Amino acid sequence: MKKKLFAGFSLIELMVVVAIIGILSALAFPSYSRYILQSHRAEALSTLFNIQAAQENYYAQNNFYTAQASSLGLGSLTSQPGGYYTILPTVQNSGQNYAIALSATGTQTQDSACNVFAIANINRYPAVTGGPAITNKVAYASDGVTVNTTTCFGLQ
Repeated sequence: MKKKLFAGFSLIELMVVVAIIGILSALAFPSYSRYILQSHRAEALSTLFNIQAAQENYYAQNNFYTAQASSLGLGSLTSQPGGYYTILPTVQNSGQNYAIALSATGTQTQDSACNVFAIANINRYPAVTGGPAITNKVAYASDGVTVNTTTCFGLQ
């Protein structure tokens, strides 16, 4: 009598492979999510610095700052291009001081350590119209920098 040879995998072997893939996915997903949140931080800072450069250019030509994004040549800016941060500009003292804050929206609010980025032309941060108080650990100023690099950028 001939012995019949089976080719392929048994159901148990396939279930073990599926379980291993599930465990690896469960371990990898949180790291991936953190990485995505961190990449959005870089986009937010890029947007913030572009707005700052446009404000300084506008000031050089007009001798005052503006809260109108269209005057800066940036179109209608209410949110960062990726849509993960809301842009909150404030101009005070007859256009002599400005502050711009980017406040996290949507899924980016899960990044609780770095959910507000702000920049101002002075070393203190005026209240941002319609926005949160700028008291979190990450803030930039053109003439003074305070950054919690460990929390927001993983640097020592």
